[in-house]
Amino acid sequence: MLLSFNYKTAYGIPKTEASDKQLVVRCNYGDGGAGSGGATALAITTSSLPAGQVGAAYSTTLQATGGTPPYAWTMSICLLPNGLSLSSSGAISGMPAAGNTCTKTPKFRVTDSTGAYVESALSITTTCEGQQCAVLDTCTLCATG
Repeated sequence: MLLSFNYKTAYGIPKTEASDKQLVVRCNYGDGGAGSGGATALAITTSSLPAGQVGAAYSTTLQATGGTPPYAWTMSICLLPNGLSLSSSGAISGMPAAGNTCTKTPKFRVTDSTGAYVESALSITTTCEGQQCAVLDTCTLCATG
């Protein structure tokens, strides 16, 4: 039998008309189930981000599993506190700038080498104390790099 696959459907035409053989087809839809032999679905495994302190170095790295590495990280909603940036490897780093305490919730996107992607919104809070606090809110749109 010659088989063709189209998303979740397998179809084909028998090569001979008479056969007492049974054909068993197993398909993997990326869920990585037992015996599937396929890749697991792409997922962001970072569930929360550590808080940052204005004037102190900040560093954390987003994590993902499944799909087909390597991964590339971006933001589909770009809202990091001023002074922080996201690298394509998933590292968030920098030094939160002076300003009021703020919480932002950017939506991070990880894309694997096949172009598959998933997104997750994660909140990040920066706080300030004493002389570092300012009247202006510097929790604004971010830069990626």
